[in-house]
Amino acid sequence: MQPVSKSIESSLHGYNISSEYIQEHNPDILFVEDKNAAHHKGDINQTEIENELVKQTKAYQQGKIIYLTPDLWYYGGGGTIGMKLMAQEIGAAFKE
Repeated sequence: MQPVSKSIESSLHGYNISSEYIQEHNPDILFVEDKNAAHHKGDINQTEIENELVKQTKAYQQGKIIYLTPDLWYYGGGGTIGMKLMAQEIGAAFKE
């Protein structure tokens, strides 16, 4: 996988982007990790994420928006079971 932009700096706490950014960069695949859902502050709001701008992307049009399990990705410690589950979620992006 290649990132859609090389201008995003690596960060331990993620990087907030806007729907306009997503539309502009038009990713083939979009992985969504919702920190608020991991903190049990509500469920992932899929309709907010899949707004009119995001619906114009290849990721949306090809059904390649992958909603990652919040607890697993935010709190996962990297054990073998957790890593296997993470790999399965990433693998879902490459299924036809």
